[in-house]
Amino acid sequence: MGSISGGIIVRIKVLQHEVNQGNYVARNTGLAIARGRYIAVMDSDDIALPNRLQLQVDFLNSHPKVGCVGALAEMIYENGKPFKLIRYPSSYSKLKTYLFRTMSLSHPTIMLRRKFLEKYKLRYNTRLKYAADYEFLVRCTRFFPIRNLEDIVLKYRMHSQQISSSKRKEQGFFADLVRLQQLKDFNLNPSKSDSALHLKLMKGVYLNDVELHRSIDWLNQLLDANDRLKIFNPNHFYDLLKINLNTVVRKNNLGGWSIEKELLRYINEKFPKKISILEFGSGAGTDALLQFHQVISIEHSSIFAFNRGRSHNCIHSPLINGWYNPEDVKCALELKHDLILVDGPPGNRRSGILNHLSLFHNTKVPVIFDDMDRDNDRAIMEKFCAELNFRFEIIFGKIKSFAYCTKNG
Repeated sequence: MGSISGGIIVRIKVLQHEVNQGNYVARNTGLAIARGRYIAVMDSDDIALPNRLQLQVDFLNSHPKVGCVGALAEMIYENGKPFKLIRYPSSYSKLKTYLFRTMSLSHPTIMLRRKFLEKYKLRYNTRLKYAADYEFLVRCTRFFPIRNLEDIVLKYRMHSQQISSSKRKEQGFFADLVRLQQLKDFNLNPSKSDSALHLKLMKGVYLNDVELHRSIDWLNQLLDANDRLKIFNPNHFYDLLKINLNTVVRKNNLGGWSIEKELLRYINEKFPKKISILEFGSGAGTDALLQFHQVISIEHSSIFAFNRGRSHNCIHSPLINGWYNPEDVKCALELKHDLILVDGPPGNRRSGILNHLSLFHNTKVPVIFDDMDRDNDRAIMEKFCAELNFRFEIIFGKIKSFAYCTKNG
């Protein structure tokens, strides 16, 4: 409905479902009732910059074949403080290719050409709970070009109630369905193990040595099929698969900053059944542990906590006086766990644990300290054990050593 207030024409329609049917049902209602040339998508808690609509309208006006345009978004905390800039490819060919792996547009920034949505009968698939936006954009690329502007048009607010925070496992499950759905275009008839390997490759998680060897053959099958079927730009597709392969190779090559394979093997031999590990600090080794066990990570970096929190329970705990927030640690220690792994904070800040030994007075599970080749870290471990009545054993790996500490008595 339109009204005039103070000489300004206001055209606002407020639609309200009597029952909360979810985000995608609401979006479909909006798409069905919209009558404008373009449709802008946005979440209620985000902030559109003043030039957002003008930039995207101008672009779509000058690119009549493009049916969807996104842009850059700046992630902000609940208090409005900047967090990080979300960047994605800008060209249609690259966007389409990178959607094979994961979401390649910031969905709250997109503007759609309504005529194309009607022509191709495009709506959100509400059965794909928490990943319908991903699948919607994949389908869009099958009918018309999509693009990304290199302008910041939106501030994307992070908060604890987001789907990506509270429903990580479900979101991951439905996103995997979209990845496997795209795999059907390659006419490869993959086995269950092939599909499982493919998902690991696309998500860049840890692969063991056998999986890593198999991945070379699988990626070559994808490249050959793409050459035959012309699904994606061959250069962009090769680059994407190369990036993913390099990621899993790096994660397979544990050691250095992360835990090494000897520590992973040691834990798996000590605990042949799945256990819950409370980990101080997260990294490439976390992905390796997650292949066998449940992991709860305490992470001081907000960026690491946000990114890694999509795969498991990653508690963001900012450093206070050189160590994790004691209240966060106290809450984490109350969660069920069978083993503690101390691999953070980085640098010489691990000594902060010695100022909070009272938090560990009731700890009876084994504790592993990594990086025992470093004199300072070894001294921290020895004082921890002496004060809390633990004994320790040093195990030497190929690259570095670690301590396995158990309660006396």
